[in-house]
Amino acid sequence: MTTIHNMTPHVVTLIVEGIRVDYPSEGIIRATQKDVKVDEIVTDLDLGNSSAGFTIPVFSSSFGAPEGVPENLDGIYIVSSLAFQSLKAAGMPMEHFVVPSGTIRDESGKIIGCKGFARI
Repeated sequence: MTTIHNMTPHVVTLIVEGIRVDYPSEGIIRATQKDVKVDEIVTDLDLGNSSAGFTIPVFSSSFGAPEGVPENLDGIYIVSSLAFQSLKAAGMPMEHFVVPSGTIRDESGKIIGCKGFARI
């Protein structure tokens, strides 16, 4: 039987044929990120009784090599789409990696789970 490891920073809930399985986070595989400030947005911050000027930086982000990948891959690893792309670009054995697929939402639109996994 194959072991499934959740390598996202949150619980992944799989709902298949009425069965719900929660996969708790076991660590994080992510793409390295480099940010370069390219702009800023100046706005008012509402403080209730008053407001204050507030500057929000805007970055150009680029993503690179994966980090947090276990040395010995055993089983299947749930990762984010961005991490999946990083792993693929790094030439990792992709049969070990999946992303959540088939979003399931509650009546208010909040994501409560997925219907399965995908390789992208």
